[in-house]
Amino acid sequence: MVTTGATLSIIALLAVSLTTVNAQDLTSVASCDALSSCSPTDCEANSESDCSLSVGPFDYASDVASLACNSQCSQSTSDICTSLATKLKKNQGVIAAYCTDQFLVIWATGLPGYDAATYLKDIPLPPGGDGKCRVRSASAQRNVYKIPLNPVKRTSGSNTVVNPLPGVPGMPSAGAIGVAISGVPIFPNYNNRGLPAWVSCELDRCSAHSGRGDDYHYHGDPFGAKCLYSEADYFSDTAHPPLVGISPHGD
Repeated sequence: MVTTGATLSIIALLAVSLTTVNAQDLTSVASCDALSSCSPTDCEANSESDCSLSVGPFDYASDVASLACNSQCSQSTSDICTSLATKLKKNQGVIAAYCTDQFLVIWATGLPGYDAATYLKDIPLPPGGDGKCRVRSASAQRNVYKIPLNPVKRTSGSNTVVNPLPGVPGMPSAGAIGVAISGVPIFPNYNNRGLPAWVSCELDRCSAHSGRGDDYHYHGDPFGAKCLYSEADYFSDTAHPPLVGISPHGD
């Protein structure tokens, strides 16, 4: 997946708002560390077999080494590039990160630093494979993100999403809307049917699952001691929340 056509901006992704969900649907007000899943406690486990999927392998070193800048490209020396690069979790799913004069470029496997394979086994109703199996695994992907270092507001065009989720006109029907600092893709809070993923019994304890491409991704806030970030990342009651991801917006 290569993010090229949208204007992007850098934001600190905050906790997912659950104000529209009934109180009995919430499994925890803080994190799901003590639970097997962030799905509602009354979800029933599906017994269909695991899907057998094949993705990769990829030669990331050769792929990165084969890249060449265009004639107007030069390496960035801006402070914002250094600042962002130091916040990426390079010991997890981020394979390479570098800046041109225009973009921060992130190469990532899409896999987190924790044991996603174990977490996925505990999802009550994982995404399915045409009614024959359920996806309870995650494979390394070849995801590339280009993040503008100096986003420019568009002066024309439309904010209309061409292919939106069913019943959710402001959200795309497929694909990531951001990338976590660990390199894991961030999807909308809704699944591909336009339903809130966390009440559809299909999220692990870090608010994630894998789709039919065996691609692990978040559909909610990956908060918890066993997830992307936790209370330990907040240094004081008045400090700015930690950077969790980098999110695209635009057409």
